[in-house]
Amino acid sequence: MSGSSLLFFFILLTLITDARFDDDELLFFLLILEVVNRRPFIVT
Repeated sequence: MSGSSLLFFFILLTLITDARFDDDELLFFLLILEVVNRRPFIVT
């Protein structure tokens, strides 16, 4: 996992845990993780 992806993961995790953690947010979170894993961000 690249540095920028790891940073994105922690930011997203913080945003989700600050809000109510319902099923829809969990599915959205898993979907984003799937996209990140399949199409890694370009490290600049």
